[in-house]
Amino acid sequence: MARAAHLAEQAERWGRASYTSAAEAAHRIATALSADGGDLPNAVYQADVFDADRLRQLLDGHRPDVVITDAPYGEQTSWRGPNGADGAAGMLNTLGAVLDENAVIAVAVRGRKAPRADRLRTCATFKIGTRSVALLRPQP
Repeated sequence: MARAAHLAEQAERWGRASYTSAAEAAHRIATALSADGGDLPNAVYQADVFDADRLRQLLDGHRPDVVITDAPYGEQTSWRGPNGADGAAGMLNTLGAVLDENAVIAVAVRGRKAPRADRLRTCATFKIGTRSVALLRPQP
């Protein structure tokens, strides 16, 4: 609810419809979570997404069901690591090698086309503003 309140305050302060819309969405999500018992169980990890062995070690047998990422734009970012030269596709292929086939990866990138990867199948694609979003699953 704190995020919804902050966004509502920003909407009032700046008079921006996007803040109002975001505040309403945050309020709906917070209300639904509260009605279902509170926050969802979650864990946050930080690792080199191009290093499949390190990811497996870090996760220690616990495989995430969902991975959500908004990939860097590229103007001030460079990709590094074993598959770094492949950019978003390399990142996705590494995730495809590490995650179970029931996992879902949501990736947003700037541009017209959402990224694709050899080890993943695309379930859906859509646009949000200037971002292209793909929902992907590892190949069985």
